[in-house]
Amino acid sequence: MLQSQYHWLPWCTFVEVDPSSRLYDTFGGYEIADAQKLSPEERIRRNRIYDNYVDSI
Repeated sequence: MLQSQYHWLPWCTFVEVDPSSRLYDTFGGYEIADAQKLSPEERIRRNRIYDNYVDSI
């Protein structure tokens, strides 16, 4: 019989939250469909938010 240990893995939270957080920071919302409503020029301009971002990982 298998039993779960119910452990929380902190890295799982990061993996789930980081992309959503970046989407919101860049486009002001959590839905890709909303970002796609922007003009191509505006999407390119907003995508430059992370040009100088350095991952600490």
